[in-house]
Amino acid sequence: MILKYLHLENLSKVTEWHMWKFDRFILVVFVLSLLYCSLAWTPASYEIVLRSFGSPGEGLVAGIPRHVRSDEYAVWTPFIQIAVNNQFNRINTTSVYKEDLRNFNALPIRDWAMVFKPQFWLFFLIDPAFAFSFYHTLYFALFLIGYYLLTIEFGFPKSWAVGISLLLFFTSYVQYWWTTTGPVMSIYPWILIIFISKRKLAFRFSMMLFMLTFMLLAHLYVPLLIAFFYSSIFLLLAFYPNKFKISNSLPMCIAVLIAGALAYIYLKDPIEVMSNTVYPGKRVSIAGTVPWPVWVSLFFPFFPSCNHVNLVESNICETGSGGSYLFILVLLFLDYKRCIADFKNHKNKLPYQIIPLILGFVFLSSWMITKVPPFIGKLLFLDNVHPPRMLFPAGILITMFSLVLLKQGRLLLSWFRFILFALIVCMLWIASKNYIGKNLLLQGYWDIVILLPLFIIIIFRKKLNTHSKIFFIYLATIINAFGFGDFNPIQSSKPIFHRPETAIVDKLERLSNLHPEKWIVMDAFPGATLNGYGFKSITHVLIEPQLEFFRQYFKLMNEKEFNRVFNRYAHVKLRAVRWPISPYPDVIHLPIKRFDPIFSDPELHIHKDLPKSFSEKGAMEKIVVGDTLVQITGWCYFIGTHPGRCIGIEFPCSYKNAVLETIARHDVIETTGNTQLLYSGFQIKIESDQPCSETEIRENLAIISHDPNSGTFLLKGCQSRTSTS
Repeated sequence: MILKYLHLENLSKVTEWHMWKFDRFILVVFVLSLLYCSLAWTPASYEIVLRSFGSPGEGLVAGIPRHVRSDEYAVWTPFIQIAVNNQFNRINTTSVYKEDLRNFNALPIRDWAMVFKPQFWLFFLIDPAFAFSFYHTLYFALFLIGYYLLTIEFGFPKSWAVGISLLLFFTSYVQYWWTTTGPVMSIYPWILIIFISKRKLAFRFSMMLFMLTFMLLAHLYVPLLIAFFYSSIFLLLAFYPNKFKISNSLPMCIAVLIAGALAYIYLKDPIEVMSNTVYPGKRVSIAGTVPWPVWVSLFFPFFPSCNHVNLVESNICETGSGGSYLFILVLLFLDYKRCIADFKNHKNKLPYQIIPLILGFVFLSSWMITKVPPFIGKLLFLDNVHPPRMLFPAGILITMFSLVLLKQGRLLLSWFRFILFALIVCMLWIASKNYIGKNLLLQGYWDIVILLPLFIIIIFRKKLNTHSKIFFIYLATIINAFGFGDFNPIQSSKPIFHRPETAIVDKLERLSNLHPEKWIVMDAFPGATLNGYGFKSITHVLIEPQLEFFRQYFKLMNEKEFNRVFNRYAHVKLRAVRWPISPYPDVIHLPIKRFDPIFSDPELHIHKDLPKSFSEKGAMEKIVVGDTLVQITGWCYFIGTHPGRCIGIEFPCSYKNAVLETIARHDVIETTGNTQLLYSGFQIKIESDQPCSETEIRENLAIISHDPNSGTFLLKGCQSRTSTS
């Protein structure tokens, strides 16, 4: 089907084409895609991982890696590495857990479903670095070409379609979630194109079957799939209501059922496992959880954020929407008198197209910002949709609504309307950056950048004439591109699949050789990155629960608590805890002692007097003095977790009890560059016989650490002391 659209001539319908003329936009996309892939570029934030392995800046071409994109750099990029490391076999034999790699995110696995995974075909033919670049490049091309062709199919000029394709691509939702839900967003427009195509039924049926299966296996993300299903209904009602005829819809529905059956057959095992998990299997979404500033971003795209910093929540990605300034531009500059006159004279069919789009937007918005009764959500399957996942489909509806108004009506460019637009934008800018975000007016200038080019358009309005419509489209596109287009970096995939050998990697290899099972038992690296790098690590991301593995280590846990902790999708982390816990829905903390045969807490000795002639390493960072309890927090220069380490404390008061707890210190690793200092942290609680004088403790408290491998050191004095009652 893509080849068919390489030869486009008609400005309004892509179904009419001529063999002698290439479509320039599609050709440009293909050329740029080829260049991007030939350079082995990706939008991955994996440099964060390379940095932790001792290769800062390795392969980073441009941009800033984003810590918030941990779904990508700590989960799915490592899992593609894992699939490559396992020669594309289904079971991860390089892992401690021996988990199944067939899951809801596609991986290059050598099985029958590879027919429906074109994004991975090159992994079996060329260097995985270039194949990984192709994986990302294919989705870029599918997105840009797909929304371009869909906009033309909806009856808009090609020159508009180019701008709309780019506009949607540079919305905050697409940029923030690209490396997670990009596959679904990229394939979606092709489903609609096939549905409304005039090609022969057999061709459309086969293409629908292939593309739907491709989408379901690329990323079976139910919330976004359901949101797209509802937006599709309203888009088709607006532009192609005749396509709901049984002769057209029945074969397409059969293709949908077959694609769904194929996806279920392929993912039957993970579906059954995950449906019975504590998380996310039992998760139910509640309506009305989108903060109102985020919903407002559908019309004012920078309202809930400032330079990729979230003003209303902790995660910037949750502010992503499909919004732009296009709607508000059209709304304020539309010539309403002319529109009403044309409608009365039957010169346009404006209401018949905008009504489904308005209804669709209201429908999606209701689930986002109102308290829809739970039984309605369950009846419509919306209880499976996290409300923020409606923000991109809603953005498509509002964008198409704006295009209908532009096409059917005329713009009235005047200074009065410009001033009104400027006042609204400035008031929202102040509300966003001065009240929601505190004193951020100068940093959050993207809200008002649009005023300068719009001012120029108003000055030259007489010369623009009918071209003002396309200027509005590209103005909104450019603002989105500059405001959100720098979120994802350009990262070479070569160091991702051809790992740089560094001192840290060498230490990890030596550390694994010390373990009888060749395991890495440490928590200095995020997610599945250690396993992606080729190490057998307890620290990992479990897409599916591994109950049998954990039961052999925690036989004394009762069944209810064991199921609550381990029956979940989880980032498995090692901590100095006494028992497994799940502090967050997608996190499990394991006691490091259970897996590391050489792990031990330091011995604690309390003295009245200690020698002070040692050099200083480590630090007392915080002391809290109560009536009879003193808490000391800091870190020692302890290399590893082997026996023989001890801490000596010069404590001026008599005491009756003292407890030491080891603490993981990632910040110490970042400061020193020594990964063996991970468990150098400590918290000591000393219970005295009688109230302690803070002054006496401040003047006399001292700590000495001893490690057979590194020596004896005096800890530096604490940086802050806090007295509490």
